[in-house]
Amino acid sequence: MIIRERYLAQLKSKRGNRMIKIITGIRRSGKSVLLFDQYQSFLRTIASENHIIAVRLDFEANRIYRESHQLLQYLKSFIQDDKPYYILLDEIQLVDHFADILNELNALPNIDLYVTGSNSKMLSSDIETQFRGRGDVLRVFPLSFSEFHGWAKGTPQADFNTYLYFGGMPNLVTLQGPSNQAKYLKDLYLSVYRNDIIERYRLRKIDVLDRMFDLLCSSVGSLTSSTSIEKALRGKYDTPITDDTIKQYLDYFRDAFLFEKINRYDVRGKAYLKTLHKYFCVDVGLRNAWGNFREMEIPHLIENIVCIELLSRGYNVDIGVNGQKEIDFVATLGPRSVYIQIAAQFPDQAKIDSELLSFTGLGPSSERVVLTLDENPFLAFGNSAKKINLIDFLLDETLL
Repeated sequence: MIIRERYLAQLKSKRGNRMIKIITGIRRSGKSVLLFDQYQSFLRTIASENHIIAVRLDFEANRIYRESHQLLQYLKSFIQDDKPYYILLDEIQLVDHFADILNELNALPNIDLYVTGSNSKMLSSDIETQFRGRGDVLRVFPLSFSEFHGWAKGTPQADFNTYLYFGGMPNLVTLQGPSNQAKYLKDLYLSVYRNDIIERYRLRKIDVLDRMFDLLCSSVGSLTSSTSIEKALRGKYDTPITDDTIKQYLDYFRDAFLFEKINRYDVRGKAYLKTLHKYFCVDVGLRNAWGNFREMEIPHLIENIVCIELLSRGYNVDIGVNGQKEIDFVATLGPRSVYIQIAAQFPDQAKIDSELLSFTGLGPSSERVVLTLDENPFLAFGNSAKKINLIDFLLDETLL
């Protein structure tokens, strides 16, 4: 078992905060294992077994509790004193009127409530409205490179090469052979994520959904708009589609946590730009497998990995626009902003100078970082930016 230390620490810090802890994220990212295996093990060290109530609602034996009244009565039957009770519910979206049940349970003074929900009926957009300000969301991502490397235990470079190719979906580590891993990743979209979207929104144009997924996978790291997608669909597939439909489908992918939309931010004008965005896949392995591992554009894949890593660390992430130059990422955490450029290799000093131009005019106190795999000691960065090895950055959060 790969221990998800980052998420465990967050759950522990949220214990007893009188909020409904909602563990969400892309399906098959390890939410249930985190809650029912790892966090429940921790709870057993601080509470007696009869004060921990865990129900896996997707189990056939628990089908009766998918009816809200049955579930509420069952859970209340365990509460015999005023000591804290920890209630853990998996796949809560299977229960009818689940939001009402959770709000009622959370009103009890000695209940600490944790739930997971799959994307088909409990997507990110639902959380904002279902729990009336009582929800505390924990977003779970696929394995970070640090988590993957801790399991694989190869050299950092060898493990990074594998991660760059197959990504970090947790179940992947149990499969033997590249063909089985590739099939698993492709089947995840076809049999899980796509079906969730189709079921939730009752879509009929499945071919259009697949073609949009294909375009987003192909364009990670590139500036995109609904207009450019519409032109690409017409040109590549001769598929007519309205602008409104494109925007709806983009929202579906984001709500299913398949893609992250990153906005552009004018660092001089201190304002967000309304046109052109970038979409990054939550897992590069899903993206690569869908394209049959053909379009392996390493700079864009590295950019994708860095973006998701920053998000998983809690940063807000934007694309920086500095005059005519682009800053790959502006990562903000509280009052702190870090300006980040990414370049896998620097063939010469001119390439370094070109990358550093993106930082022009930011001010002497601005934190500027260049992430690179290049170890050439004779290329000079001067004092204007901090150079961090990309793999070291992924393995050590303290470097940023």
